Amino acid sequence: MSLREHGVRVRDVLTAAVAAGGIAYLVLSWSFRRDATLPPVSWAVAVVLLVVCVGLALAGRRVRATVRQTARKPLEPLAAYRVLRLAQACALTGGLVAGGYLAYAGVALPDIDASSVRAAALSALAVAASGGALGVVGLWVQSMCRVDPPDDSGDEPYAAGEAYGPDSHRDFRD
Repeated sequence: MSLREHGVRVRDVLTAAVAAGGIAYLVLSWSFRRDATLPPVSWAVAVVLLVVCVGLALAGRRVRATVRQTARKPLEPLAAYRVLRLAQACALTGGLVAGGYLAYAGVALPDIDASSVRAAALSALAVAASGGALGVVGLWVQSMCRVDPPDDSGDEPYAAGEAYGPDSHRDFRD
């Protein structure tokens, strides 16, 4: 079963987080032992991720209104499909960011007594939380982009951007 059939699942996001966290932990540990410093972490990253969360949620609401046929101006199927793919990308990106920055905080934990390390660890935790929020919002918006098939054949739901089923608009996906 491919991503195209079922979308991004929670386990996919968690797998991305664990993989990114493991790789980041190894790289940061090696770097910290070698240089005894960690790269700086900016709070602005957390703010940017939260702004993306809000924008994605607003786009998802528009798709949901179109699916429920309550939108004043319905969204084109291709635009809904793009929102779906953006939500999936944000879900995976959120997992990667959360895992990477949690690893940063883990590497900084032994030296948390130093004020500069504590400040960097706190900002890394804020970025990790924002990444987690991006992952959750991405999964939520993906779920808002699902609609029932037009007939009662009992098929799986398909994405709102796929007007006639999973194989329509193949030229846009390939």
